[in-house]
Amino acid sequence: QYWSNFFKLFFTYISWIAFLHRYTSFLTMLILPHIFEILNRFLERLLLFSVLCTSYLLIVQ
Repeated sequence: QYWSNFFKLFFTYISWIAFLHRYTSFLTMLILPHIFEILNRFLERLLLFSVLCTSYLLIVQ
């Protein structure tokens, strides 16, 4: 009796982990491209800002 309950719990646990893993991988596939897009935009802005700052400093000097 004890072992059957233990195995039931164990298999439920494993199936939940598999389900959650599949779900989270699906979510990351959905979310990651957006994160990369935001990061690319941020890096572009940062690059533009640094170029503008260096040109401004060069002009001021």
